[in-house]
Parts: sequence; structure tokens; C-alpha cells
Amino acid sequence: METEIRACPFCGGEAHAALAAYASGATAHVVCDACGAKVYGYGRGERGLRDAVERWNRRAERTCEQRRTRRTCRDVGGLDKFVCSECGASLYMLGMYDDPTYWVDDVAAALEYCPNCGAKVVDE
Repeated sequence: METEIRACPFCGGEAHAALAAYASGATAHVVCDACGAKVYGYGRGERGLRDAVERWNRRAERTCEQRRTRRTCRDVGGLDKFVCSECGASLYMLGMYDDPTYWVDDVAAALEYCPNCGAKVVDE
């Protein structure tokens, strides 16, 4: 059985393989410890676990670049927009009344994966 289980494609969290016992039999799956994303395997016992791990690891590793734009509005405060180059999703981060001490400068670096498509964030 393939023992390495890759990080979660949605949040980057660690995942583990498990068998869940039900009245109809045991179901093998891989589940993310952080966000609960889950992939089921087909088959019983080791065969099901092997299939679940292979399915979890098979997904394509996508990367995206976060394009950053900034504008300021007196009513709203600072608005920082991150756009995923893979799926086009936008994430907005708000500052408070244009106060630079309130602003989190490194928000883009804090994003490891796109919250919409799960693509890994890389520097431009």
C-alpha cells in the first residue's frame, strides 16, 4: 500500500486513511484532519484503503499566482483584492478607516491555497 498521503488540496492540512465500520461493512477513506475533506475508496480492507490513498494522491497539483490590487475608499477603508489566476476567484481583505497600523501587510503570504479551487498559492 502507498503509505505517503499528500496534504489536503483545499486547505493544505494533514490527512489520514481510516476504515469506518458500518452494519453493511467497512468503508475505507482518506480524510483531512483540518477541514474534513474526504475521499472514499472502493473495496474492503486493505484494497479499499489502497484505493482511497491512490485517489487522494492522484489529484493534480495546481498552482496559482495571486494578483494583488489595492484601492482606498474613505467610507469603507482600504480594500485589498487577491485574484486566483487558476479559477479567477477574488478574496477581499478590509483595512480599518485607512489606518496603516491596522493593516495586515502580508495577507497574500498567509494564503497557502485558493479557498475556492484549492490551487496552491505561489509568488508572482
